[in-house]
Amino acid sequence: MATVFAFELAASNMLGPNNPVTCIGFASPMVGNLTFKKAYETLQSQGRIRSLRVTNYFDIFTQLPDRASYLYAIPFWWGPHMIYYYIAYTFLFFVCCQNRVYRHVGMALQLYSQEGRYKFKYRKSRRNYCLRLILDWKQHWKQTVQRIMTIPFVCFCDCCCMKENFNKNHSVVEHMHRLKGCSMVLQDTYLNDLYKEESLEMVGVAEPTLT
Repeated sequence: MATVFAFELAASNMLGPNNPVTCIGFASPMVGNLTFKKAYETLQSQGRIRSLRVTNYFDIFTQLPDRASYLYAIPFWWGPHMIYYYIAYTFLFFVCCQNRVYRHVGMALQLYSQEGRYKFKYRKSRRNYCLRLILDWKQHWKQTVQRIMTIPFVCFCDCCCMKENFNKNHSVVEHMHRLKGCSMVLQDTYLNDLYKEESLEMVGVAEPTLT
C-alpha cells in the first residue's frame, strides 16, 4: 500500500517538481507488473520519487505474489515426475507473459541475520527481452529453492521449534534488530547518491554498535 500510494502521489505531481516523494517500506511484497515497474522508473529518472524497500534475507513473503507458487509442493504430493510439468508451466509463463510477471521496484536494502551484514540492490528494467527473461528465470528458481526448503518446516503448532524461525524473518522486531546493527553505516548513506548508479549490488559489513 505504501508503494502504490507513493507512486500515485508522485504521478499526480501534487507536491510540485522540487518535492520528490520518499517511500521507505518494510517487508513489502511485489506490487506491480512490468508496465508498473517501467512507469515507476520513469518517475525515478525524473527525480519525483525515491524508494527504499527494507527486507530480511530469506523472507519468503517478499517473493509474493507468484502465479506458480501453488505448484511448489506438487513434487512432494504426486511424485518427482511432476517436476517436469512444473518446469514446462513456469517456462511458458515467463516466455509468453512477461508483462504479467510481478517485480519489485526501487532500491532494496537486504539485511542478514549476521550482525551488521547488509546488501543494497538496485536493477532497472532490461529492455532486451532475452536478457530480462534470463534474469527473471534465474531469480524465479532461486526463490523456488528457498520455498521448497521451507515446506518440511511448515507447522501451525505453537510449540514447534521451527515455527519461530519461519515467521521471524518477516517480523518488524527482527527488522529493527538487524537495522540497529547497521545503523552507524546507514545513517551516512543517502538514497540520492545510490540512485546515481545505473545498477547496483553493494554488500557491506558494519562494525558492531555499542549498546
